Amino acid sequence: PYVLTFKSKKINKDVAFRAGIGGNYKEENIMDNNQIDAEDTKRIQSSFFLRMGMEKRKLVSKRWGYYYGVDVSFFGSKTKGFSQLDFNFGDGDTPVKTRTFSLNPLFGVQFRLTPYLVLQTETAVSFYHGTASHVPVSFFPAPTPISQSILNDISQYGATLIVPNILNLMLEF
Repeated sequence: PYVLTFKSKKINKDVAFRAGIGGNYKEENIMDNNQIDAEDTKRIQSSFFLRMGMEKRKLVSKRWGYYYGVDVSFFGSKTKGFSQLDFNFGDGDTPVKTRTFSLNPLFGVQFRLTPYLVLQTETAVSFYHGTASHVPVSFFPAPTPISQSILNDISQYGATLIVPNILNLMLEF
């Protein structure tokens, strides 16, 4: 979720710069229902989102238009505090950190409410590379000292279709 998104009016004829930034922070107590005498686990999650890109705009009428372009984005997160429900064991003191870089070709439709206010929605394909460090991995169905001490780093490549599921109200300068 991008809390703040910026689009320039135009760089040249029909090309505009776009950028977005966002993040979240969440603390919660997780009750482990699998163990009768288990204490609640405090989970802390934080994340950061950043994207920058360019788009080319085409007008269909005075108010309606569409655009296409590409964004480069970064996502990073940190989670500390896991319960038995998360990984079938707990190593709550070691944070799991993730980082994802992606290239996102996009297409969007927009309706101009005023010269500076635009209602829009868009779809994209995200080609990404993500890494995660200190990911707990269990080889056994029940917690054991061996399974609790194993931490892995993982790397993943992939592509995801991002479907339009929200209308954005944009302020353009």
